[in-house]
Amino acid sequence: YRFIEGVKMTKEIDEILKERGGTYGSFDDIALITQQIEYVISKANKNYETLSSTHREAFHMIFQKIARLVCGDPYHLDSIVDIVGYATLLKNHIENKNEKSKE
Repeated sequence: YRFIEGVKMTKEIDEILKERGGTYGSFDDIALITQQIEYVISKANKNYETLSSTHREAFHMIFQKIARLVCGDPYHLDSIVDIVGYATLLKNHIENKNEKSKE
């Protein structure tokens, strides 16, 4: 725990976790679903091994946002915005890689 002026921040952390749990659902459930999706994708095709770390992390974060929507509030717009954001980061990565390969 972080200390501010000698006081543990456990109360603040507990409040944040409670609030987010209400929005996103159980962290254990989210972790399980995220890992299950990731496992299925990783075993689905040999191409998974050729993915860059950027691909894998973008997919992981998108899977996690999907799990949050399934476990918590399915109308939580921020999760959808995050999915679009991670997909955009991956798109930019791919475009940048393609541009460099043309040079």
